[in-house]
Amino acid sequence: MAAPKPCLIHAGKEDEVCDAESAQQVYREVRHIYGLYGAEEKAELFIDDCPHEYSARMANRTVEWMNKWIAADPQPLLPLTDADLFYADPEHLLCHPSARVNYYTLNQQEAARLEKQREENSQTPDGLREAVRKTLSLEGNYDAVGEWISLIDIPVWSHSLYGVDLALPGEVHLPGLLLKRTQAKKMPALL
Repeated sequence: MAAPKPCLIHAGKEDEVCDAESAQQVYREVRHIYGLYGAEEKAELFIDDCPHEYSARMANRTVEWMNKWIAADPQPLLPLTDADLFYADPEHLLCHPSARVNYYTLNQQEAARLEKQREENSQTPDGLREAVRKTLSLEGNYDAVGEWISLIDIPVWSHSLYGVDLALPGEVHLPGLLLKRTQAKKMPALL
């Protein structure tokens, strides 16, 4: 959609979200499209030796790129180093909704109401199990025995992916996928 406007794509060799190989594939496709406009030189891929972040070297390449394609009177590059970067404390990055009533606040109020209702109705695992059975109109014992198989060797960003096989009575097996936060505390879940 942007062709033939100048397009600089950044990627990190160690990026755990969008790996460098995927970025190279995107770049090949972008370069092909730009070639149709006779503008292949207006598309570039810059891969840095970093994880999922915007590095000082990426910032420097961006300034060089903008000086080449956008600046009417380019100024000399004053390169950044990693030591020049500072990172905001995590609490400064938190976003808070408006204090006015909106969809977010309405959903937040409803979630609080439902949480209180759940606490009152099913404070134990047996109570929760009974509430699920009643809601789904299930009769009998449906306790599943689960087996998890890790599908990836290392967490991707902050998540892990598992194959799940739930064995039910009568030799019934329900396969599934479970994506969960790697560092999450143990919490109840309904699969």
